[in-house]
Amino acid sequence: MRSPWCFFRNTDDYYGLKVVAEEVGFLDWQVEPELFKEAWAFIRIKQLGIADFQELRLLLSWLQDTVLAMEDDYDLETLAHRCQKFLNTRIDNPPRVTVQTLKEFAKAYMEDCHDLCKVTHFAAKLDPRHTYFNLSVRRYRHAHPWLRHNLTERDYFDRLSNDQTTIFYGLRTNPDDKTNNFPEKVAIISHMGGKPAQINIGDLLELDLTKSEQAPSCLDARSLGREARPGSHRFYGGVPSTQWRIAIATPGLKFSNKLSEFQDLELRDGQGLLLEKIVK
Repeated sequence: MRSPWCFFRNTDDYYGLKVVAEEVGFLDWQVEPELFKEAWAFIRIKQLGIADFQELRLLLSWLQDTVLAMEDDYDLETLAHRCQKFLNTRIDNPPRVTVQTLKEFAKAYMEDCHDLCKVTHFAAKLDPRHTYFNLSVRRYRHAHPWLRHNLTERDYFDRLSNDQTTIFYGLRTNPDDKTNNFPEKVAIISHMGGKPAQINIGDLLELDLTKSEQAPSCLDARSLGREARPGSHRFYGGVPSTQWRIAIATPGLKFSNKLSEFQDLELRDGQGLLLEKIVK
């Protein structure tokens, strides 16, 4: 979904200003001036007299700096006094600032941000490919409830990261299928930021993506510069191989279900695959 998102809590009016100050980045990351101008956006803040996006950013930037400088001496009376002095130097006929008006501002801002994050505001702009992908992921999780469990000794989740790219990858094994030599498994690989990367899925995940009936020995994993992981095909050196298929792919990835073609796959930021094991 392409709606803004943030972490706010409006249940504590004393620390509400501190919460707002710590989440100032929301305006920089999630809100464009055009969005602020929408009639339905930031209704409460506009009713308080802040009708200009840059004025709101300036006020919140001051609030962030001031709250951080207070450290453990955070106090609403002191904050109200400092806010009054700040406004006196910025605008003509500034409103009177009290502890109560600060609380009202914090609550109005957080509730406006909460409303801004409702996806219904952006329904007309949703991409059907992305909504179908999100629904597919949700249905897959419901169909495989064991994925809700914590990782076990047969699972792994890792990343490759440098100053150019971050790739997350991992493998999960159904913990409820302990007696089966070839239990249900799923694997994931996802590009989470940075420049495009060429990925050999079989080597990175240590999976057999060929049609061979015998899995390679454990020594093949060490040739990649790391030990074979429990759960990988190399961990079971010499036993009959399993095959894998693509369960879900992010929008924009074009593929057939021949995983042997993915020995040199280019992944871009936000792209990824979910694989599932086919047991022979």
